[in-house]
Amino acid sequence: MNNEPLNNEQFSNSAPNETSKKKWLLPVIGIAGLILILLFFKAGDLKRFWARPTTDSLKCGLSQTTIYEKYKNSVVLVANSYVYEVSIKGAEPILFTVNSDGGLEPYDEYTNSPITITGTGFFVSKDGRLITNRHVASPWTVNAANDYTAIKSTISYMLSDDIEPAKIAGYIKTHWGDAIGEGNEDDWEVVESSADSSVAKADSTASDLTINIPEQKNHNPLDTNQISIKGKIVRLGIAMHNNKVKKIEDFIPCEFITQSDDPDVDVAILQTISHNLPSKVKHIIDLSSAVNDDSEIKPGTKAVMIGYPMGLQLAGTVKGIKVQVYQGEINKESDGLAIQYNITSTHGASGSPVFDDCGRLIAVNFAGYDQAQGFNFGVVAKHALALYESE
Repeated sequence: MNNEPLNNEQFSNSAPNETSKKKWLLPVIGIAGLILILLFFKAGDLKRFWARPTTDSLKCGLSQTTIYEKYKNSVVLVANSYVYEVSIKGAEPILFTVNSDGGLEPYDEYTNSPITITGTGFFVSKDGRLITNRHVASPWTVNAANDYTAIKSTISYMLSDDIEPAKIAGYIKTHWGDAIGEGNEDDWEVVESSADSSVAKADSTASDLTINIPEQKNHNPLDTNQISIKGKIVRLGIAMHNNKVKKIEDFIPCEFITQSDDPDVDVAILQTISHNLPSKVKHIIDLSSAVNDDSEIKPGTKAVMIGYPMGLQLAGTVKGIKVQVYQGEINKESDGLAIQYNITSTHGASGSPVFDDCGRLIAVNFAGYDQAQGFNFGVVAKHALALYESE
């Protein structure tokens, strides 16, 4: 055993060293802890940041064929069948549809059909989420004021103001056809659900709906303020490139998720019922890599659109539906909401993705001039990203 006494000088010199170590260890531990917390809460943001390609790493100058081949299975045909849900005097809602002649009639899945429109959408996530237009996801919002006025006027023609709420459904079911048939169709007012300007939504039928209003002959018509209306989806689905579809039942079922609160921001999100991405989709359209600074989108920039203009009418072939690709240029700077381009487009192309020559999403097609080709519009991509990130 070593009984040598402690050296007081050595002891006094080592004490400050230990204290000094503790002083610098504390901030190091604190900083390390803060970094761990930030990594825990921001892992998703950091992943998106590092995954985002830099301008230098982008491969640009891509042909429309290259972009088409990459995304042809990611862009889908959307079919939305819907009816009007009408509540009269607070009674149980009654479903109505509009027939091919523009006549309003009670909806019955066994005797007539819902209203069906088609548009385009594209996959943006591995859990089967898609971006499309607001007016494709909820088509009854297109010119709703005119449509709702026509529906209320027709029901007011049919019912007296003194009818009891409990008797409304039975009366309509029993007497609707006879009562509407009594009117002289030559006297009916035709309300067309078309935009006031010449710029039309680029879906298949939502902006072309026509509802006939019978001439009012009821001496005590129902007060239209006692009628409330909203749209209701009956069936919503998607079909993919090369799928063989003839009716909406052949489509992959989807559900409505959300849409922009601003009617001028024409974007919405749908999702496959299975919450899965179809196996043939190899590349989602990455919103985090989209051109979200629309000041970068200059006139003269190449623009490529993939979609389903004219719906099944143009897409249908003996080998299944075929998605189409169109090319043009940006014609006008963004106003923060939309850009204009000269890509050929028509009804059914609503919700089509528009890419630059780097394959990045720059806009979501939503409208165009009916009178002439080459004047079409897309919601800038940042609004699609904002809606997606809000979920």
